[in-house]
Amino acid sequence: ANDRRIAQAGSGLNGMGIREEPLMDRLDGLVFGPDPRTGFFLAERFVHPTLRFEMTYPRGWDVANGPQAVDGINPEQNVALQLTFASESSLDAALDAFGSIEGVEILESASTRTNGLGTRAATLAAATPNGEVLAGRVHFVSHGGAIYRLLAYAGEENWRRGVGESAVRSMETFEALSGGEFRNVAPHRIRIVRLERAM
Repeated sequence: ANDRRIAQAGSGLNGMGIREEPLMDRLDGLVFGPDPRTGFFLAERFVHPTLRFEMTYPRGWDVANGPQAVDGINPEQNVALQLTFASESSLDAALDAFGSIEGVEILESASTRTNGLGTRAATLAAATPNGEVLAGRVHFVSHGGAIYRLLAYAGEENWRRGVGESAVRSMETFEALSGGEFRNVAPHRIRIVRLERAM
């Protein structure tokens, strides 16, 4: 398909060139790689310097920071842990909305604190569209004017056997970043350096 497009362009490409100076000006200072201001991992520790929080995932888990959520799964791939935003403006509203999702049943809930932050925590059961029954725990944490949803879950039988304990312990590590730590992190940028002579 690309070959066909190039052939159709034909002589329209003749005379085209790249002017070095404008190109170098555009490249100088260009951001590349992941932007640490949107969150990054230091080993198992996830740090978000802009939103001013951190949480430590279990050691050895496969983790990924995506645009909508931070996801983790254990090496056996039978327990998941997700950190994301809730769209509601209060802890109670967030838990009520979560409990109203089709197939989700809140078994018990309580108001508590997570490292000084207001939290609404609940145990849950959920039926998936394919008939699988899940069990888990959800914490809604209030921090910086936002409500965060921390969700750990596994197959019901696995959860009953305790495979989710490390995920729940990780949820309890969610806390505000202290002081000025990581406040000045910046993304990597390309810097154009002019050499005095050919090397």
